[in-house]
Parts: sequence; C-alpha cells; structure tokens
Amino acid sequence: MMPAEQIRLLMWFLESLSGVDANSGLVHSVTATTAKDHDSSQFKSLLHSEEQAIYGDNQ
Repeated sequence: MMPAEQIRLLMWFLESLSGVDANSGLVHSVTATTAKDHDSSQFKSLLHSEEQAIYGDNQ
C-alpha cells in the first residue's frame, strides 16, 4: 500500500475522463491520463460514434 503522501501527490498528476449518456446519466467509458495530456487526446476512447452532442468543462 502507498503512503498517504504519495497518494496525494499522484492526485495532482492524474485525471480521469468519463463518457456519460446524456439521457440516462450512465457512464459508458472511463479513461485516466496524466494531467499534462489534453482532454481531446482521449476523444477516440470516450466516444462511441452515436453521439449527437459533446460537452466538456474548462477547469
């Protein structure tokens, strides 16, 4: 098991991205990347080609 200090440090360098169905709210895909990777680098793994809209945040 990792010490709490290492876990807190990792949380600053990792981010998770999820693909969610807008109607049902169900998550259909999840990826994890380093924080320096742009969110758009994960579009291919998060989208399933039946989307009518794509939403994101600017944090």
